[in-house]
Amino acid sequence: MAVRPLGLGLEALERMGLAPDRGYPVLADLAVKNELYVLVAPGSVAGAEELPGVRVLGPGRQLLMPTTGPGAPCAHWISAPRASPPLLARGDRLVDRLRGLTIGHEPNIGHKT
Repeated sequence: MAVRPLGLGLEALERMGLAPDRGYPVLADLAVKNELYVLVAPGSVAGAEELPGVRVLGPGRQLLMPTTGPGAPCAHWISAPRASPPLLARGDRLVDRLRGLTIGHEPNIGHKT
């Protein structure tokens, strides 16, 4: 899932308790798009496309990913995967957090999920 601006996506992940050291694959385009890319389970992001600044990347889409190190400004690991298979963020919870942040209220505020 792609989230713009990048800060919105980072805030949603923080409210979910998904710190960069947890190993969930999160990439950023720091140079061109100011966009955050969060790898989530396929089919887990119902309603995401209704949110401003959110795109669901599905079949036929490509994402530039670093192969070594932290990457480059246009493909930079915010949180590199550490497990195989990689941990995937809960898309439904990310959508809920983004919805709360873009609409102006946060569901279950104070609860990390």
